[in-house]
Amino acid sequence: MEPIQPLKVIKVSAKSPSIPIDPTTPQGYDSRMGDSELAEQYRHYPLMDFFGMDINERGDDKLLGQVKDVHTWVQRRFPNSDAVNTARALRILEREVGLPQLGDTRLNNLWAYISIDNQIDDLEDQKRNLRGH
Repeated sequence: MEPIQPLKVIKVSAKSPSIPIDPTTPQGYDSRMGDSELAEQYRHYPLMDFFGMDINERGDDKLLGQVKDVHTWVQRRFPNSDAVNTARALRILEREVGLPQLGDTRLNNLWAYISIDNQIDDLEDQKRNLRGH
């Protein structure tokens, strides 16, 4: 058996290239940012994080529409809510609505409930208008 040789330490000096960054251009998404701070293209990312959507799902138009509907519903019910309060409101709603059926997603489950809730609101508005109030 050969004796164990000591490790050699190699010094490496690496300089990162200087890349100019325009501070007016959005550089990416940070989940700690509030809705009002996000660029339009990232506005719904906190909700996508909440629902555990992966990068491939974020480009799906149908899912993006559902996320936007959920976001609109939360903003209407709880104006000026940040990402944390939005998540809290959705967690409470999830407990009330219950678990999604096998093969369904949390997003689709809440979106279905919210769609029905929006229809109820529209019908109640129509009912009030018929009464003249």
